Amino acid sequence: MNSKNRMYLLICAMCAGLMLAGIPAAAKEEQTTEEGSEEEVSAEDSSEENDFLQELIEPNLLDELVAKYGRVSFTLTWYCADGTETYWTVYQDDTYYVDDDIDELQIDTANDVYGIDYEADTIYRYLFIGEDCEPFIEGMEAASLFTYNEGEEIVSREVSDGMIYLETVVYYTDDYTTEDLIDCGYDGEEYEYEIADYVIDEETYEILELRTYAVSGEKKTLFTEAVLDKEPEEFVPDEEITEVVFGEGSSFTVITDAGTDEETAYTQTISASGSILVMCGDEFDDYLYADPECTEVLEDFTGYDAVYLMYDTVYLKRVDEE
Repeated sequence: MNSKNRMYLLICAMCAGLMLAGIPAAAKEEQTTEEGSEEEVSAEDSSEENDFLQELIEPNLLDELVAKYGRVSFTLTWYCADGTETYWTVYQDDTYYVDDDIDELQIDTANDVYGIDYEADTIYRYLFIGEDCEPFIEGMEAASLFTYNEGEEIVSREVSDGMIYLETVVYYTDDYTTEDLIDCGYDGEEYEYEIADYVIDEETYEILELRTYAVSGEKKTLFTEAVLDKEPEEFVPDEEITEVVFGEGSSFTVITDAGTDEETAYTQTISASGSILVMCGDEFDDYLYADPECTEVLEDFTGYDAVYLMYDTVYLKRVDEE
């Protein structure tokens, strides 16, 4: 998976608990009855297990965690076939920071998203356009470390030393695919199912650690690892970044529905040494235009892909326009 795209999806992935779905209904489970012990139970008791999974939702809402601790962070590592990629994210107040420590640092303060692309040596600021961008923005602000899914089944649950050790499993299907494995350089057809191991605080139900494994026969491959830190250091972006983003700069404008009653101008500012990243929804076509009539193409632009732009004003045309 492209590093930048994976970082955009990072919050969604963590929110879904790298979500599992599609377990056969006849699957058996193990459930702890006393500390350190387990007993096998039939699928008829799955409603009780589903109740337990639902109880994990509220304690792992980021708003709840930040309100409780003031600041939290987590580290997510992808173990790809060609090496590891680690992303560190810290949440404080209404801001979160994502740093992959190699390619990019991205900062989101109340949907004002900016950062630095180390590889391109460029400081950027986003300009979001159109209603179709709302799911993307909501995804970047996804508000939980765990999302309940009715398809997720518990294989085992054990309590020891104040921690709950939870294991779930899912078989790859048309709905739950191996796309992420393939993007990370693995043979998606090789693996049959995925196992997730959770470490949960017994008292608070906060998810402290999460590891996922892709499994094929006897082969078990660690794929992702996420670790929550409830006492991270405060993160302060470098002045180099904030001076470019918030210092004296020029405006860049994208106009939609030019010449109609629906005409809308979307504007963002950044200093001359920075770049604007435009992201629009797929209600618009794949090009940017120099003129209001949208006849002179300036640059190829594909849906949600981010493009560096150095123009003062450009135009977008809706896909239903001839």
